[in-house]
Amino acid sequence: MKPIKIIAIDPGVKTMGVAIMKDLDLRYWGIKRIRKTGMNKKELLEKTEKILLSLINRYKPDVLIIQNLFFVQQKESPNLKALDRKIRLFAIKNKIQLIEYNPLEVRSFLCQNGRPTKMKAAKTICENYYPFLFRYYYKDLNKKWWQEKYYIKMFNAIGLGIYYLKNERYPRNCSKNRSVCL
Repeated sequence: MKPIKIIAIDPGVKTMGVAIMKDLDLRYWGIKRIRKTGMNKKELLEKTEKILLSLINRYKPDVLIIQNLFFVQQKESPNLKALDRKIRLFAIKNKIQLIEYNPLEVRSFLCQNGRPTKMKAAKTICENYYPFLFRYYYKDLNKKWWQEKYYIKMFNAIGLGIYYLKNERYPRNCSKNRSVCL
């Protein structure tokens, strides 16, 4: 089976978590800063499209995976809703398969024991897949609970890619709810 190239995105208005994978080989990971002070909605969408276009031209993905938005997020942030719509249209325009997952479903898959939190999912990603990412995990871990965790969007994007590969691309002996794979 031919290796599949993935771009996984955790969209946000200020920052966007990005992971580029060729199968489970993590090729690129990071945070793309989108919003700067004083940007209007049009500038925000143009910058997002520019970022996506540069990633697609460089990595030529087969699949674009995004974290879907909860109703509360859409209601509270019209800019986030517009950004989500822009990403979807961009995938269609560039003929890239678009897949979306619920973030809680992805975290539940990664955190098989206990409450599936963002930080537990990040730790699982470091322990089980990419130990070289521990430095980013520890930077967020050392922040107080009310402080913004800068790298968590990056870990969310990586989690989306892992979830897709483990459940859709290469499922092996998975249970009915696909949270436990042997």
